Amino acid sequence: MTDLPGNYQEALVTAVAETFENLAFMEPEYSPDKEFAAAVTYGCSLAIHAPLQSTMQIVMDEELGKVITSTVWSRQKESVDEQMCRDTLAELLNTIAGRFMKALLPADQTFQLGLPEVTENCCSSGTGCRVFPFSLSGSMFQIALVESAA
Repeated sequence: MTDLPGNYQEALVTAVAETFENLAFMEPEYSPDKEFAAAVTYGCSLAIHAPLQSTMQIVMDEELGKVITSTVWSRQKESVDEQMCRDTLAELLNTIAGRFMKALLPADQTFQLGLPEVTENCCSSGTGCRVFPFSLSGSMFQIALVESAA
């Protein structure tokens, strides 16, 4: 991620932890040595328009999505549907992206985010994509930062 200022890994891990603790009362753990694998996933993507041109993605398995959604909305897990999970995931990603950008940029610099969009999977680590795996409640989820082509 050549265009990201400062320690973006630390900023992202902190943004994820704070967001989950404040919105879902859960404590995710950055788990770079663990691998994410899921048959059914919920995912969201959010464009970062300015001052950087990149995308942030989040993806998790269906079960974890339901656990988080039921916690956020104080509902029984059985009453949580797919749309509720996707809406909750979008709100989490939006908050994570905002916290991340605020941590990276000087206090007087503004940033512009797009709207969250549903996605089914996350990019793979490689050129222009950096994946950050997290463990939570016995499951895994991951956040990816993807550089936009210039």
